[in-house]
Amino acid sequence: MKLCALLLCYLNTCPLKNIVSAKMALGCVVFFLLAGCSSALENTQASTVSQRCKEDTNTFLSEMNHERPKEYAVLMYDAYGKMGSDVEGGNVNQPGSQQQCRSAHGPTFSGQYCQVFLQQGTVQYFVGICVPDSCGEEDVQTLVLHGTLQFGQMSLIPPFPSILVNQSTQEMIMIQCLSSTIAPDGSGVTCLFVCCVMIAVPLAATLFTSIIKWQRNREVSPSLESSCSKTGLNHYGTLKTNGSSSTEMNTSTSDENNSTSYTSLSFPRSCVMQCLQAFSLQNTCQGVLNSSSSIPGGGYSSLNGIRVLSLLWIICGHSALFSALNNLGMTKLTGICSFSLPSILFYLYYIISIVDNYKIWLKAVGSSPLHVFHSGPVFLAVDTFLLLGGLLSARSLLSSISRSEDKLSLCLVVSYLFKRIKRIQPLNMFIMCLTMGLIPLIQWGPYWFSVSDIEMNCKTYWWANVLLINNVLYVDDICIPWSWYLSLDFQCYATTPLLIYFYRLNRGVFTAVAGGLLLMTTAAGAITTALLQLQVFHPSTATTHSYVIYYYVQPYTRYGPFLIGILTGIRLMSKKDRLFKHKVRTSYYISARITTHSL
Repeated sequence: MKLCALLLCYLNTCPLKNIVSAKMALGCVVFFLLAGCSSALENTQASTVSQRCKEDTNTFLSEMNHERPKEYAVLMYDAYGKMGSDVEGGNVNQPGSQQQCRSAHGPTFSGQYCQVFLQQGTVQYFVGICVPDSCGEEDVQTLVLHGTLQFGQMSLIPPFPSILVNQSTQEMIMIQCLSSTIAPDGSGVTCLFVCCVMIAVPLAATLFTSIIKWQRNREVSPSLESSCSKTGLNHYGTLKTNGSSSTEMNTSTSDENNSTSYTSLSFPRSCVMQCLQAFSLQNTCQGVLNSSSSIPGGGYSSLNGIRVLSLLWIICGHSALFSALNNLGMTKLTGICSFSLPSILFYLYYIISIVDNYKIWLKAVGSSPLHVFHSGPVFLAVDTFLLLGGLLSARSLLSSISRSEDKLSLCLVVSYLFKRIKRIQPLNMFIMCLTMGLIPLIQWGPYWFSVSDIEMNCKTYWWANVLLINNVLYVDDICIPWSWYLSLDFQCYATTPLLIYFYRLNRGVFTAVAGGLLLMTTAAGAITTALLQLQVFHPSTATTHSYVIYYYVQPYTRYGPFLIGILTGIRLMSKKDRLFKHKVRTSYYISARITTHSL
């Protein structure tokens, strides 16, 4: 009001020529006043807590200050995360007890477990808290920001002491409350239904095949007995009048009966029944358990040993290395406010401490003579599978060409790619549907937010898994992150027909194309590593995220081993007559190629 009075006095005393500009100034002042009032009103609304949450929180806090507090107050207070030992070694997270919090039941509320993600200086961590279930996440955020959660004069979320962390100010990143109810949505129910169908079809096909075989055996056995009884001579080796033995007679009779039974059972020979039999375990297990190669000429037994050693290397390295990667939380989350929730959860996944003393663990790893098995070089173990994939893809396609009158036709290429899709996609789709269907049904825990990110990504980017291109997406958006290899392998697999075409067209053109591709993929990897300053042998949070996004899952940096595998497969197929005479040399040849590229 005083400001308006001063402006009116100014308008009465100022010259006429300045009245217009003064009115404009008055309008600007009124506009800013209204904007300020609106902003203040919004802040007031944002800082308020719902009435029921406020009452329940005050009841809990006042009960704690009693001389003999009730059991629910003790349980809720005890469920709060407390600072543990070895903070210098990396034990910074304070998860508390989710189960104990939910077991607390007050007069009008129950305990609700929430997580407060904080940053204090360079240390990023989360604290588990227990608040009344009448409070939403916005209410909890207001309670934390205003310092309402206190026990006497002491905060229930105290900062680390200055002797451990230089900066005593806590910055809140986000708050997440874990729901105690299981509520699957429509997509989860649909995915579970698809999984049930994919399980029911093989089981039904197996049962159907068993019934058909049992019915055939039952119809064949009585006919055999009746034919033998009519002859009157059932002894082995007894000669008939025409010179044939009873065994031969039985065999011919059996064949006739079998043909009769197949004719009478024409129903299973329909298209639907043949498809069902194709899904039966009796047929599929033969292909899975059969160790012989389906390609004429046999397979390379040395590849089995390479597969086993590579699998052991990958399993050992990933089990140990991911514990370290998930705990290298020394980088700041710059620009965290502009990130989406999945992106925030992805970064927080890399700053949680699954290993309490990860700093001490890293020192022990660096000084261990077995460092090569459980640190950075483990990422290179995937190259062995890419090389083997290229070798087998080239051999498979060349064998198919030799069986089709030595012609590389479009139909052959389509069949070649379709067989690959048919082999990998059913299981890939089953795992994706199972993940989307089961994650909402599992109770969350203190570290479950990293897994829930997968569910959100699958609901949005499921199509990338169907099209086998999920590896080219941003790493935060990948549905089922470990399926990136299937997409990369198929993308490399699709280039095999093109290279085989150039190989059969002209050897000089093939050499130029293959050499150019190898040079480009090598240059792409070197340039990416240099520009982003990637560290493979000594990972850190700052470089690991960039390494995964721009190098580890990308086809333009990982195509080299697959291309070398294709060249190796062509070499072995073109010189197989000479190489197969020296199988030991062939095994050493393959192993040397893999070892050379890995180094």
